[in-house]
Amino acid sequence: MDIDIQMPESTGCNLQLPDPYLLSWYEQAENRTLWIDKELTEDGIEIAKKIMRWNLEDNDRGVPLEKRVPIRIMLASPGGDLYTMLAITDAIVLSKTPVHTCAVSLAASAACTILISGHKRYAFPHAHGMWHSGSAGLSGSMEQVQSATKHLDGIEAQMQELFLSRTKVDAKKLKRMKDKDWYFTAIEMLADGLVDEIVTDLTQIL
Repeated sequence: MDIDIQMPESTGCNLQLPDPYLLSWYEQAENRTLWIDKELTEDGIEIAKKIMRWNLEDNDRGVPLEKRVPIRIMLASPGGDLYTMLAITDAIVLSKTPVHTCAVSLAASAACTILISGHKRYAFPHAHGMWHSGSAGLSGSMEQVQSATKHLDGIEAQMQELFLSRTKVDAKKLKRMKDKDWYFTAIEMLADGLVDEIVTDLTQIL
């Protein structure tokens, strides 16, 4: 005998299956592992929130710095939203709980900045990085465009300062390369100080 069950709309029940991507994201987050594996959008601010939340949990529990479970950010992204990247980068740098970053495939543009911000930085053997000055489409009055250009120039200067402070690249080389799409192999990222280790065993990052 078939039983036909109908849920009244007034119950507010949602019988749809959960989004597999979101389900995977939350399962990984339980282990303090976060993935940026697509273009970074404004929704990526959740990563900064998670870093702040886990810092608060560790502080409230009185966990010593050396015994805190690291936060892992796995990167396979072409880049994305500038201001979201800045928020994540600041959260990483300011975090007392260790934040480890790892380039799994291509960590480009904003993802590369996040990569180099980690307290410990890793790359898979065939991962790549890409650094550049970014791009922007500006519109509006002449005064508005000039104001936006000045603002973005200031951010670019900050990003160059961060890059120099977090890598072994010197200012002369950065000046020569900054207007290009500057690609790195895993070995080149290690040599230039974008990462600290190339992964040879998954236990290094799990």
